[in-house]
Amino acid sequence: MKRRGTEGLAWTDEAMDAFFTAPRKFVPKTKMAFPGLKDAKDRRNVIAYVKRMAKRGR
Repeated sequence: MKRRGTEGLAWTDEAMDAFFTAPRKFVPKTKMAFPGLKDAKDRRNVIAYVKRMAKRGR
């Protein structure tokens, strides 16, 4: 994740969708146990939540 940030990763809706779909593909060598969300509606809901919390400063 840190390397991706230094490479200029911006958490756009598209980047978050790709990450939430397949975290290990999006960030190779990650050790996170999160397998991803296969349902597009679930991913949209998580992205909306993340954006809402970012606006609140959390």
